[in-house]
Amino acid sequence: MRDVFHIQYRGGDAEGHDIPARHLAASLEGLDKIVVRFLWAIETQNSAVRSPSTETASLNLLAPTSGCVDISLFAGVAQSLMPFIGSMQDSVRNKLSEHIISYTMLRWGGRKVEADSHLSKALDIIEKQNELIAEDRKHERETQAEDRQRERAHVEAVLRTQVETHKADAAKAARPVGVSCRNMIIASGDASTEIDEATADAVRAKEELVVSDVMEITVRVDGIELSSRTLKVFDPTDPGKRVRVHISDPAFDPLRPGDNAYETAVQKRGTIRLIGKATQRSDGTLKSFYAIGAEAL
Repeated sequence: MRDVFHIQYRGGDAEGHDIPARHLAASLEGLDKIVVRFLWAIETQNSAVRSPSTETASLNLLAPTSGCVDISLFAGVAQSLMPFIGSMQDSVRNKLSEHIISYTMLRWGGRKVEADSHLSKALDIIEKQNELIAEDRKHERETQAEDRQRERAHVEAVLRTQVETHKADAAKAARPVGVSCRNMIIASGDASTEIDEATADAVRAKEELVVSDVMEITVRVDGIELSSRTLKVFDPTDPGKRVRVHISDPAFDPLRPGDNAYETAVQKRGTIRLIGKATQRSDGTLKSFYAIGAEAL
């Protein structure tokens, strides 16, 4: 059985194992560009602004299974053109690809601390592979320059440069989230990374945003748009400003008006306690909030 990792699109249309082809195609194209260019950068030790002209590697797709839209992927490479990446076992190369995708999506999704954790794990994999190659070649005479070429600090610099070229690809990869599904999961085994609506919107934003951990805020309500699942509230730190709250709460059903904490708060023109994630600008001001739970006060 081929070793794979998974991209899962959950919630929204994807609940019924249904997602628009244009959204899925854009997402997979973005993921493919991220993986191929990163693997080429690791192989050549130089950041790659464009995909290699020769078909050196690709992100390959297996048939989806039932349930949510669950895509099985594996990283295929031309071993003659990419001997270092090609020397990895399939499971190792797929795990490296998984960390590369998570690193890129989280870096542009306003979650840089988590992104750096995946970068560190990718560097661990590369370092371990170098150790295995060195062990296999003990009988050969290797130059010190070749040994130094893949030193961790150098590889880290290459990958940090590489990720800066992938904002547009990350935005493509996040295309379905918040439109035809509620989140995207990057997973293999028990480990997974969730790209939720707050993260996806940060990826797509023109300005760099920071996404918070799950938090609580209490705000005064101004209005609601059922069709767009959006609540209008006053900024708790600047009452003269309004902020949009995107309602990702599964308990909220716009087809059943009035039967939720959000509309109750609007009808009372009162306050509401929200649980969810905030996106903030570089100066710390609140841009938007993504509610996964609420209580009308």
